Amino acid sequence: MKPIVHNLRHKLAPWAFTLVLAATASASLSVNVISPTVNYQGTAAGGTPVFYEAYATNSACAAGIGAMRIYTAPGVNAFTVNGDHLETFIALPLGSYNTVVQAWDNCGNVAKAAVPLSVTTGNITVYLPTSSVGYSPVHIAASAQTGCNGGINAIRLYTAPYVDPYTINSNQLDTYVTVPPGNYNMTLVAWDACGGVFTSQLALATSGSADGYLYGTYGQNGAGGTVAQLQVDGEGNVINPNGDADPPQFPAPDANSVVVDPGGWFLYAGAKNSIYAFQIDPEKGSLSAMPGSFSASGLSQVLMDPSGNFVYGISTTTSSITTYRVNRSNGALTIRGSTGTLSGDYLTFAVDGPFLYYLAINVGSATQLGGYALNVNNGTLTAISGLPISLPVKDQFNSILAANDRVFAASGFGGSSAIFGYSLDPTSGALTRLPGSPLRIQDNTLSSVWADWEGRYLWAWYTADTSNNTEMNTLDIGPKGRLAATDYYLYNAPVAYFTEDLTGNYAFALWQQNFGTQEYGVQTYYISTGGALYPASLTVLPNAFNVEAVARQDPD
Repeated sequence: MKPIVHNLRHKLAPWAFTLVLAATASASLSVNVISPTVNYQGTAAGGTPVFYEAYATNSACAAGIGAMRIYTAPGVNAFTVNGDHLETFIALPLGSYNTVVQAWDNCGNVAKAAVPLSVTTGNITVYLPTSSVGYSPVHIAASAQTGCNGGINAIRLYTAPYVDPYTINSNQLDTYVTVPPGNYNMTLVAWDACGGVFTSQLALATSGSADGYLYGTYGQNGAGGTVAQLQVDGEGNVINPNGDADPPQFPAPDANSVVVDPGGWFLYAGAKNSIYAFQIDPEKGSLSAMPGSFSASGLSQVLMDPSGNFVYGISTTTSSITTYRVNRSNGALTIRGSTGTLSGDYLTFAVDGPFLYYLAINVGSATQLGGYALNVNNGTLTAISGLPISLPVKDQFNSILAANDRVFAASGFGGSSAIFGYSLDPTSGALTRLPGSPLRIQDNTLSSVWADWEGRYLWAWYTADTSNNTEMNTLDIGPKGRLAATDYYLYNAPVAYFTEDLTGNYAFALWQQNFGTQEYGVQTYYISTGGALYPASLTVLPNAFNVEAVARQDPD
């Protein structure tokens, strides 16, 4: 959605909002209110608690935004956060308010956007999305109220009948939902403590979000201790803002993995003993480091919960998974829970909705496929019923993938490879073997597999006869999950650090012409209608850019 934006460069209708600047004001400082939405009558309206989301920008201030605040009345500070983004619920009694969202930058400027508000009766208010057209991942924010003295017990989101990817034991819901492009009749249901049940319908047409920025660890062999940023245009072309020089870089010593939250507001870089958190500038894509870092022991990978509310930290030292709660305003992390020790010599992970799946190699003489369900209320992880399961000993598994309610485990050994497929129950996370699974692939050694986030295809790479070539299959995922090879072709460079874009039209990968020759770049692939990947543009870089995360062009 396009937020309310106001700064000194535009003259707008007097009812929309007001702007007040300090004596050192800059015309470039603006406050952008996403929610609550001001209607044509000049007033926002909705039930309590009221959902606020806003951000501030000033391209003329290199030092960035210092803080943002919500005033519910003159001098009444309801919420303050450091940084350029706020996202919170404010509980207000019924009535009319002259609320204000204010921002300060670090160059001495201040701006204020007025949001006249009427807090009304009614059971469920959907604050986001604000229209019938949305971009996946879809940001859904809603609150519920009741006359019951015990209040609201829970709110649940259904994306389709009997498909409930998110339930929160609260009177407020704030989550992202990843759904393939299409038309949806979603439903929000709230329960109160007196037995009352309330519903609200949400008809939504979704498509993939436009890409804005590409991030990854950077340096010789990807070990430069920084996170680098590239830009992505509307045709999937990757652009280095610094031309032929190294791209913009941001310190993250020993970083080994990078994730971006689904709203495009925050980036997290995992390192051996810490997680570095950054706020993403919504105009330029540059990163502002949060003070300090968040401790972790022996961290090998970070993963993002698709709802945007948690980060997973994977530790090889403790063989455990730790969950961190995300402060949706500034991106700060708070530890919420940890699993016990996981067995296995090698662990690889995949996330789909509130479920985290893993492959544990060499557990005794077997490979195990296990999983945990995330409690979205407190961040704890509970083993999924029926898991782990043992996979055939003769197969050497190297990757696990999850997308659109399916899980795939891939193996490659001795010139023969296989992909095992499972459907997952969207309520419990339990797995059921898919028809035709496993798919056996003869005369090739599978080196890596990636999944399309829309659940249309898998892309499988095989080791070819020389280190300078790879062979690739597109595997179509049928309506019932059955895999079928549809395309087979040869590339002249190994493919690694593969990331699909948010539109579902392009994919990006680390490009290296020859191992050991220091010829690096990022290769863009066009995803054809049948899922075949065709090399499109190539951006050459001075060092290795390990492609790991894409942020949307317009945050939220």
